[in-house]
Amino acid sequence: MGVGGDVIVWKQFGVGADVNIQPAKRDYAIVQQASATQPGFTQQSRVTFYDFNGIWEPINQKKAALKIFGGIGGMNVKFYENQTGSDVLIGNVNQSQYYGSSNHFAANVGAGVQIYVSGGFFVRPEVRVHFVSSLSQFGSNTVPEYMVWVGYNWGGKH
Repeated sequence: MGVGGDVIVWKQFGVGADVNIQPAKRDYAIVQQASATQPGFTQQSRVTFYDFNGIWEPINQKKAALKIFGGIGGMNVKFYENQTGSDVLIGNVNQSQYYGSSNHFAANVGAGVQIYVSGGFFVRPEVRVHFVSSLSQFGSNTVPEYMVWVGYNWGGKH
């Protein structure tokens, strides 16, 4: 899920910025409850990307436009720890807390086809690849991202 905007400032070239956040926490690591005195826990993560891009629109027709972009930004990974267990005295225990975060520099490239459905309203399927420095948490420095933007184009077609 994200929010962003772009401006074509000169014929086919422009700039843009966006922020994409993972709306729900994802399980990162799960440790099962070993015994009644050793509770289990789940470590979860949530990823946020923010990008500042240059944009090139080599094709811009009445009903569709091709957008190719690339730029720099960053990635933030937040970690949370959820503990569950049971105790004879207390009963079931569920606890969640923020664990820590990690910030990384990132570069990205991508492309999308902006399809105008009515007036200035558009739908844009998009593919993006982030190249994240020192991303040891997920085993790869390359992160693909697939999304569909829904938006509105102010100022008419250029």
